[in-house]
Amino acid sequence: MPHSGKFTEATCGSPIPANVATAEQLALLFDISVRHVLRLTSNGVPVRLTDEEGKTVRGRYNLMINVRAYCNCLRELG
Repeated sequence: MPHSGKFTEATCGSPIPANVATAEQLALLFDISVRHVLRLTSNGVPVRLTDEEGKTVRGRYNLMINVRAYCNCLRELG
């Protein structure tokens, strides 16, 4: 089933705040695969959210921080 490209509750499985993105949403935004987002995550770009105890929150990313981090990554490669 093709993806609609919209960031909605239906596409991510649960409601999330506007400043938080899933790996799927970052993939759509960056025009890359989810697998590539996960590979980048293992290299530190993008960075997952952390909870109050400092533990990473699986599958959730701060949108603005990670857009900037991805742009910086592309600049370094360029």
